[in-house]
Amino acid sequence: MGEAARIAIGAVFKDMAEFKFALRCWGVNRQRNFMNDEAMTNPCGWRVRGKLAKDTTVMITICELVHSCPGHLHSWRTSATAKWLADVLGNHVVNNPSISVMHMQDVFRNEYGRQTTYYSMWRGKEIITDHIHGSESSSFQCIPASCDALKASDQGAYAEWEGYPGTKQFWRIFVCPSAMGRAFPHMRPHIGLDACHSKNHKYPTQILLATAMDGNNHVNYLAYAIVDRENEDNWTWFLLFLRRAVVGIEHGSVQFVSDRCKGIVNVVKEVFPGQSHTHCTAHLERNLKRFGNKMVKEFQRLYRQSTEDRYKQQLQAISSSSSECGTYVGNIDPKTYVSYAVPFPRRQNEVVEMLGFFTPYATEVLRKNEESAGSYRVRMASANQALVQSSRKDFIVTVFPTVNCTCLSYKDMLIPCPHVLAVEKEGKRNSDRLVDRVWTIDAFCAAHRCTLPPISTLNLKLDPYCLPPPPVVRKRRRRVRRIPGPGESSQTTRGGSRVQAATEECDVIEIPIRDTRTSMEGVIREPPKKSRLCSHCRGSGHNKRTCPIVLKSLPSDVLLGTIRENPPHANGYTDYTQETGGPSMSPSAYVPEVALDCFCILIYTSWGGHISHSGIGFFFRS
Repeated sequence: MGEAARIAIGAVFKDMAEFKFALRCWGVNRQRNFMNDEAMTNPCGWRVRGKLAKDTTVMITICELVHSCPGHLHSWRTSATAKWLADVLGNHVVNNPSISVMHMQDVFRNEYGRQTTYYSMWRGKEIITDHIHGSESSSFQCIPASCDALKASDQGAYAEWEGYPGTKQFWRIFVCPSAMGRAFPHMRPHIGLDACHSKNHKYPTQILLATAMDGNNHVNYLAYAIVDRENEDNWTWFLLFLRRAVVGIEHGSVQFVSDRCKGIVNVVKEVFPGQSHTHCTAHLERNLKRFGNKMVKEFQRLYRQSTEDRYKQQLQAISSSSSECGTYVGNIDPKTYVSYAVPFPRRQNEVVEMLGFFTPYATEVLRKNEESAGSYRVRMASANQALVQSSRKDFIVTVFPTVNCTCLSYKDMLIPCPHVLAVEKEGKRNSDRLVDRVWTIDAFCAAHRCTLPPISTLNLKLDPYCLPPPPVVRKRRRRVRRIPGPGESSQTTRGGSRVQAATEECDVIEIPIRDTRTSMEGVIREPPKKSRLCSHCRGSGHNKRTCPIVLKSLPSDVLLGTIRENPPHANGYTDYTQETGGPSMSPSAYVPEVALDCFCILIYTSWGGHISHSGIGFFFRS
């Protein structure tokens, strides 16, 4: 902390902020705190006074650094404020925005040799982040102006936002640049729909996203929306705007792919009637992991089946291995994920002429398929239909008027599979005409011809009528319940259960024992405890301390207790002891002779799997 050495008479600082920063460094370095004592009421002789000059500079005129008061341990924590921590550790957050608070604490301890609280360091990181990216709460006021700027600079773009009904708080926003909306006709006719959570703990939101794939197998986003949560209302609002913003999505044959969220399934049928909607097999595989990795591999074989008979055979194999998994998979409509039943979309021109060279991805697929085509044997049934044989399986190929193969690869990719290429090679025809237009360079360039115009954010006006949504207040950790101390009245303890405080009559306090825990599915019972055996007689239901064989050897006056008053102690206490004749008590459970003020000691023993009181000792001041 080099600033600490500058605290001396005659030291000059460029402004008051730099002067205060140097004092903070001095206080943290010496584990001292300081205050602005204008009335000079503190008898300590430590004084530092800075005089403000005309040019806003500050010079130290009085500097007495000798203390006449004792130091206080950890007083430096008050000096190490969150703002001061943001100043000294700002470069670390700029260089590594994902740095954790605990890592920042380690850096501060290594560089400055001091400790700091987690909350102060967290607040310091928040100050640095707000300085770099802006405040989260104030950024919502820029949303209306940002939408207007996007629509003004990008003709045809969609940028619409809404607030909660009857309030000025932000609710949701939809954004679709015109370049992405116009590029979809040149991409594959598949649209992926999904949602994810945003990394915002104060204002948690979810992002709804629509994506498509171009001719080089690159994923491109079409539109996105930021909403409060994923539900049917927000999906309906998002897809209605998507139908207006994306060109060709309403009139063409499009296939939607998503997870099995009921909100998406119902909304797609409502907004896009007649369009195909399938489920993502990756999400289905994650749901099947609870049945084991073997069932996941069997499911992968299931959704790749090309015929209905093979699908039923594979489903029967899954059911024989796990009936529960077979029931789960059988309840899913095969038209939503199995290859033979999925109605793949078809382009208007199923066979087109070559418009140019193919994309690198399509070229690589064609090269691999051509290498595999030489290993097949072709039996021509006609000029347009043939039987392709291999060592393991046979395929039926049709090349006119529509291209089709029983392997269903061409139906999915619209690129000739090895079996189609083998038939084309046998007929000495050019197979490039069978490649769909989306895999050509012309279609790829047309999809990326439109550009996203730049948007200036320097002159954006803040809209005071767009307020941030209500912040989420997260529950703290569950506090440990406790018994109120002597003298406390009946109150709610930290754990939330009401108990009766100990009074002068020494009432026994009973604490409820929780034997269940709750979850989202309902009440889950705790698993039964294992029966323990006695280490002496190897019997169940008791231990060595309460073993009947051991208790038989004890004297009778120990088993049958009486109420008696012991002689007064020398320290002025009277001992009242009550021994009950219930379950037998081992000698180690005797009440210790310790004088307490208005305390009760509960002694429990286990007998037959139940908890019972064996003896209660009370001590009062006489």
